[in-house]
Amino acid sequence: MKKGFLLILMLFTVFILNAPLFAGEWESFTVKNYRILYHHYQAKLAREVAETILKAEPKYQSVFGEIPKDTIRVLLADKRKEFDRLTYNTIPEWSKGVTRPDIHLIVLLTAEIKQDEFFSVVRHELVHAWMGSLYPGIQTPRWFDEGMAVLLSGEQVSGNNAVLSRAILTGSLFSLDEVNNVLKFGRTKARLAYSESYTALQFFVEYFGWQKFPFFFQKLKKTRSFEVALKATTGLSLFEFEDTFEDFARKKYRWQVFFDVNLYLWLALPVFVGVSFWLIKYRNRKRVEIWEEGTKGENDAV
Repeated sequence: MKKGFLLILMLFTVFILNAPLFAGEWESFTVKNYRILYHHYQAKLAREVAETILKAEPKYQSVFGEIPKDTIRVLLADKRKEFDRLTYNTIPEWSKGVTRPDIHLIVLLTAEIKQDEFFSVVRHELVHAWMGSLYPGIQTPRWFDEGMAVLLSGEQVSGNNAVLSRAILTGSLFSLDEVNNVLKFGRTKARLAYSESYTALQFFVEYFGWQKFPFFFQKLKKTRSFEVALKATTGLSLFEFEDTFEDFARKKYRWQVFFDVNLYLWLALPVFVGVSFWLIKYRNRKRVEIWEEGTKGENDAV
């Protein structure tokens, strides 16, 4: 399945994106080593995407220690139907962007990304594209890939603390290895997987510091082994890293759910409904009593 999808996307990239006959449907421009492909009515958005990418470069370079040399293509799909066609219906409905790091291709579903989230999604997918270009063929865990993307993009992980806290209290926290299946998850599980991935990288930063990233990626490139690079950087094996991260998450987030305003709103809702029902019932009963008293008085007068 993956091989077939990869072959189709490679053919799409090599032939379709460069085909003159598509000139009427797609327009493009190149800035440095980024090629932005878009519909003519997306010209302003395409320029803003390019600006976002260029602004992100210095920060990314400080983390990775270098800049990709490959041409990275960014394709702006306007509608879900077009996005599904370009990705051959392999991407879950909750996803608004996808990157094929091995062929340096980013596809964004522009119509369904909220305006205040759009450029963080661009930066998120750009991380995947950079890693695919800088470390081709090197296997890194999904939690690390997604955690780096969320960390560097600066995107807001909505309700991250409460999501983790609920998972810890209910014993439903994923192992980091389970995050590898995130594209098979529904929206709720995917949200937890992304929260865990982001928190794992937060743990890395808090314990070892941002300054360790260039050394880690240098080791990753040299040894072509994630576990070897992690051990050389942190002194922890992959198993020890996950174990220490889980302790970190439990201590930091276990009780955060009780600071979640939404939780109290949901708890208060049935109470509010119950009290409202009782008040209506009480008011109606009093009206009946008043009516009965009035009727009784009229009967006595007769």
